[in-house]
Amino acid sequence: MRPKSWESLNPAKPDSDRGKRMNKPLKAFITYARKNRKVKDTLIEHLIGMQREGLISIWHDNEITAGDRWREEIFTTNLPDSNLLLYLVSASSLNSENCNRELGIALEENIRPILIILEACDWRNYKVSNVQTVFTEGFRLGEWESQKLGDIQALPDEGKPLNEWNPRSKGWQSVVDGLRKAVQTMLSQAELALQQGNFLMTLRQIDRATEFYARAIELNPNYADAYNNSGIAYGEKGDYNRAIKDFGTAIELKPDHADAYYNCGLAYAKKGDYKYAVENFNTAIKLNPDYTGTYNNRGNVYGEEGKYDLALKDYDRAIQLNPNYAEAYNNRGIAYRYKGEYDLALKDYDRAIQLNPNYAEAYSSRGVIYTTKGDYDRALSDHSKAVKLSPDNAVHYFNRGLAYRYKAEYNRAIDDFNEAIKLKSDFAEAYYYRGIVYREDGKYNLAIKDYNRAIQLGPNYTEAYSYAEAYFNRGLAYRYKAEYNRAIDDFNEAIKLKSDFVDAYFNRGLVYAIKGEPDHAAADFDETIKLKPDYANPYNCRGIVYLEKGAFDRAIDDFNEAIKLKSDYAAAYISRGLTYHKKGEYARAIEDYNEVIKLKWNPALAYSNRGEAWLHLGEWGKAKSDLTTARDMGINIIAAFRNDYGSVPDFEQRNGLKLPEDIAAMLTPQQ
Repeated sequence: MRPKSWESLNPAKPDSDRGKRMNKPLKAFITYARKNRKVKDTLIEHLIGMQREGLISIWHDNEITAGDRWREEIFTTNLPDSNLLLYLVSASSLNSENCNRELGIALEENIRPILIILEACDWRNYKVSNVQTVFTEGFRLGEWESQKLGDIQALPDEGKPLNEWNPRSKGWQSVVDGLRKAVQTMLSQAELALQQGNFLMTLRQIDRATEFYARAIELNPNYADAYNNSGIAYGEKGDYNRAIKDFGTAIELKPDHADAYYNCGLAYAKKGDYKYAVENFNTAIKLNPDYTGTYNNRGNVYGEEGKYDLALKDYDRAIQLNPNYAEAYNNRGIAYRYKGEYDLALKDYDRAIQLNPNYAEAYSSRGVIYTTKGDYDRALSDHSKAVKLSPDNAVHYFNRGLAYRYKAEYNRAIDDFNEAIKLKSDFAEAYYYRGIVYREDGKYNLAIKDYNRAIQLGPNYTEAYSYAEAYFNRGLAYRYKAEYNRAIDDFNEAIKLKSDFVDAYFNRGLVYAIKGEPDHAAADFDETIKLKPDYANPYNCRGIVYLEKGAFDRAIDDFNEAIKLKSDYAAAYISRGLTYHKKGEYARAIEDYNEVIKLKWNPALAYSNRGEAWLHLGEWGKAKSDLTTARDMGINIIAAFRNDYGSVPDFEQRNGLKLPEDIAAMLTPQQ
C-alpha cells in the first residue's frame, strides 16, 4: 500500500511580528589608550541606560581576568564576536599600535566602528591600515588597504571633541544619542531585511529570501528570528543540516524561542532523526503548550516510528485545542489505518474533507482505505479528486496506480506510475510497484529493469515495501523467466536482509524443487513452516518433495495438514490422490480426485487420473467415461498413460489385468 506519507511537516511561518521580540543585545567593544582609562569608565556610565534596555552589551579589556591570555581574549574571542567598535580618539590612541590593530580588525570583520572624539587631534586625516588576507600557491600574504578616520562616523555631533563641550554632560549626551540612533538604525534595517525575506518566502523565492535573512543577520548578528527564518528557508531547500544550525543559533540567542525548537524538530524529522525531533518538539510544547502544530507534528514522528498509540494521543490533543484542525484529523486517520482500524480512519478522513473540501491529502488517504477494503471504484474516485486538486503531487498518482493495479487495469496503473516517476524521479516505490505490474502482466524484462532501479535507489524506503522485497520480487521475475540461478541469488539476498522472510524461503524452495534439488527444497519448506505454521502451501510442496522421493506416508501427512489448514485446497487433494494412487490405494485416490472435480480446479487432470484409478479397480465403464472426458477437455490421455505405465501390454503384465479392446485402443498410439 501507500508509503507512510504523514501530512507535510510545515514550519512555523515567518512572521513580521517576530521582529519586535527581544533578541540578544548588540555587543560593543571599546578600544582606548591607557591614558584615557577614566574617560572609558565615564562612557560606560553614560551607556548604562542602553544596557538596561537590552540594546547593547559592552566589552573592554578590564573584563580580562587574571590568568587569561589577553591577546587571545581580545583579538580571537571578543573583538571578532562584536557588532560595534567604540574607538575613543585621542592623540594617544592614534599613536597606539593596539588601538590601530583593533580598528583594522573591525574594518576587516565588517564590525561597525564609531569614533568618540575626546580631544582635538589630527584624527580626520589619520589613515588606518587593515590587512585583507589573500592566498597564492599556499603562501599567506598581506595586501594593505588604507582608510581615513574622517570617513567613519564620529561622535559627539559633528566630531566636536568632548573636552570642548560646556557643560561636558551635553557632549556625553550627544554621544549617547548618536550611538542610540546608530543601534536603532542597525536593528530597524535588520528587521526590514527580515520582513523582505518573509515576503519572498510567500512568493516561494527561497534563494532570494535566504539572501535577505543573511543581510538581516549581518546587520544584527544577534537577531534570533532572522536565524529562525533563515533555517525555515534552508529547510524548504532541503538543506536540513544548515537549517538545524540556524535554528540552533536562534535557540542559543533566545533560549525560550518556542518556534525555533518547533522548526528544529521538523528539520530533524525530515532527516529521519526522530529522537532529536521529539526532543525539540517536547521543549517547544513546554514553552508553548497550546500550539496545535507541535502536537500534530510530534504525532507524525511517532507515526513514522510505528508508535501509533502515542501518535493518536498527540492528534487527540491537537484536535482538542482546535476542533477544526483538518490536518490533525487526516493524520489521526492515517494512524488508525496503520492500526487496522479502518472505520475510525474513514470517519476522520470524512471529517477532514468536511472541514476542507479541497484537502487533496485527505481524499488520497481515504482512497487508500477504500483500496485496502477492496472498494476500488470509490478509491479511484478519491484518488482522481486528489490528482485534480494537486496535480503536481507524485503520491496521488502513485496511490491511484495501486488501485488500478488491484483492479488488474494494468495499462492505467502503468500510466499513473509513469506520471509519479516523472514528477519524482527518485520515487523508489513507484519503480517497485510498476515492476510488480509488469511482472503480473508477464513483462518480465521490464519488471526486472524497474526492480533494478528500485534496488539502486537504496534501502531507505518506507513500509510500503522493504529493500528485501525488491530483491524478492526481482527473484520472482527471474523465476518466471526460468533463470533459476539468478532467482536463487535474489532470494538469498532477500533472506540475508530479512531473516524471517517467509515468501523468500518458500519461493526459493520452489526453485530448488524445479532444479531437482529436493533436499534444499525440503529445507526451505521446513523453514517456511517454522516461520508460518498455519501456511498451507509449504505443507503441500514439501509433501510433493516426499512423494517424488518415495516417502509416501510423510507426503500424506503433509497433504493432510495442508487440507486441514485449507479445506478447499484442490492442489493438495490431487497431490494426496496421486500419492494414494502410487501406494495402490485406488479407492482413496478416487475420493481425492472426486474432491478436485467438485472444486473445479484442473478437472481435466483429475478425470484423467481418476480414469486410470478405475482401470486398476476393473471399473471399465467408469474408466472409459473419465478418460473420454479428460481427452475431450484437452488431456493427451495416451501420452499421460505411457508416461505413467509405458504401453498397454506393460500395464496389463504389471497389474495382471486385461483391458477391454475399446479402452486399449483409446490408450494406444495410432499406427
